Amino acid sequence: MIRRILILLVLVAALGTYLYVYELPEAAREGKKAKLLGVDKDAVTGMVLTYPDRELELRKDDQGWRLVRPAEAPADDTVVKGVLSTLTDAEVQKTLDQLPPNLAAFGLDKPTVTVKLTLKDGSQPPPLAVGKNTAIGGKAYVRKDDEPKLYLTTSALGYGLNKQAKDVRDKSILAFKDDDVSRVEIKAENGDTVTLVRKDKEAWTVEPGDHSPRCARCARSTSRTITRRTSESTGSPRPASP
Repeated sequence: MIRRILILLVLVAALGTYLYVYELPEAAREGKKAKLLGVDKDAVTGMVLTYPDRELELRKDDQGWRLVRPAEAPADDTVVKGVLSTLTDAEVQKTLDQLPPNLAAFGLDKPTVTVKLTLKDGSQPPPLAVGKNTAIGGKAYVRKDDEPKLYLTTSALGYGLNKQAKDVRDKSILAFKDDDVSRVEIKAENGDTVTLVRKDKEAWTVEPGDHSPRCARCARSTSRTITRRTSESTGSPRPASP
């Protein structure tokens, strides 16, 4: 009996040593995965997304992000920042240290998208080419520039980078803040006119004199609707200069 207990204790000690020496460090490394790019998204001032059938170019200036190719138009800052977050947050799930001879098997002979960034200091990180998704596991194959190895990252990267010009273009009909509106005049087709006038931040009236709470709610709703209204078909962006 004592011998069995001693053997059991030895096995438990061996298992504990294995976990401490091998498994715990591996788990720690898994919890600190390296970033694919290692770039601060706020330092990015230019981005080119190249697809098999199109190319998008965006640049940042003092006014924010602009779409410059295939057409010139203000860009939707929220969408562009989302794309940058997808890029800069992507982690290396696994590294294939030997470059496969047949990149087509990984979708990297004709990447679904290739990303080129420009930073504030004018430097450019290595271009990132995104290939196929893995059959299982929810990962995607990625290659940096001409490095002799491949990386695996989450397949969300490819989905997050799949954009059309209409996706990144600012689609606001009118660009202003709700709090900046002091007067709204609405003219009906029959010529009737309703004028909403802001008295203070939360108080609106309808001229010539409806001061009811219902009027104030209607006015706020109208202002916010105009502010947030977007349209896929409003205006045509000016083609970029060749």
